[in-house]
Amino acid sequence: GGRFRDVVVSQDGLKIYVACDSSGPTITATGEPTNSPLNPGSILEFTYQPPVVSKSGSQHFIKNIITEDKKDNTIEIYPNPSNNFIIVYSYGSHMRRSIELYDITGKLIRKQTIINLTTRIDTNNFAAGLYVIKVRDETGKVIHIEKLLVQH
Repeated sequence: GGRFRDVVVSQDGLKIYVACDSSGPTITATGEPTNSPLNPGSILEFTYQPPVVSKSGSQHFIKNIITEDKKDNTIEIYPNPSNNFIIVYSYGSHMRRSIELYDITGKLIRKQTIINLTTRIDTNNFAAGLYVIKVRDETGKVIHIEKLLVQH
């Protein structure tokens, strides 16, 4: 029932903004032509709401991880959003640090040890969407948490 002119996704990947046409012909949900689009001249905001599951499941993970980024200044992740790959820079003592990559449901999809200043992770085979990266130090303590948006 409307004509959309532009779509933008927020940096955290949780909001989508849609710019609607102010006038012009379009088709209603029932297939009838109309000259009055829905929401003329508006910018619509859509917010991702994760599925509701038990506290022991992914909702607990999402609530505790995605809403609380933890940034250690010796870790840098680039580019974000990612198309084909990310580089994790470990400027501090990178010995025995590890990277964990989780999907939006909290499922661990990749774990990798950091052995150099830079670690490349290919994202070509990941579905487009929001992921969470955790970096742990040599004791297993989480020192860095960041959201990652994969776009293709």
